[in-house]
Amino acid sequence: MGDQLERWKKVADAGHALGNHTVHHRCDLRPFNPDQFIADEIVAAQKSLSPILPKGPSFYAYPCGVTNLGDGDANHQLARYERLLRGAGIAGARTSDGEPMSQHFARTHRYALNATAPTYEKDDTAEAFDYLDRAQEKGRWAILVFHTLGETRTESGATTVATHNAILERIAKGPFWVAPIGEVLAHIG
Repeated sequence: MGDQLERWKKVADAGHALGNHTVHHRCDLRPFNPDQFIADEIVAAQKSLSPILPKGPSFYAYPCGVTNLGDGDANHQLARYERLLRGAGIAGARTSDGEPMSQHFARTHRYALNATAPTYEKDDTAEAFDYLDRAQEKGRWAILVFHTLGETRTESGATTVATHNAILERIAKGPFWVAPIGEVLAHIG
């Protein structure tokens, strides 16, 4: 990211939310010392992002959607991770799986926000449109995650620009309110 800071600063200045996703994107955290992991992966990433992040709260996306930091059962691992993220100045975090959320859920589970990667398995709009429809029908909050965008699908998880644009067009037709995660969390209290 070092040689791309100016490019990413323009993205942030245009109103897009940028957040911490660690330095090395590890997908199994059980072997790591939790305090060392936070220092080496989260705090270090936050420091490198600080020149381009807008003022205000910082947010986090769990690599691979995993929260299995250190030993213990899943609830203890997530509670530990949340405590360490709070200590590192992170105001909320999203996972990679889950149904659209109620305002109550998002308010009370800021470090376990549900999201979906609708084009991860297949580059088409069906899963995204279905997710958006469920969010709209239930009056819920939807977080859509896209990994790599390009003219062609080059790897698992990649989304073509055409598919991404079709999803954005569906969102633009509404009736959705779209905002950066910090603004949404501030709005719901």
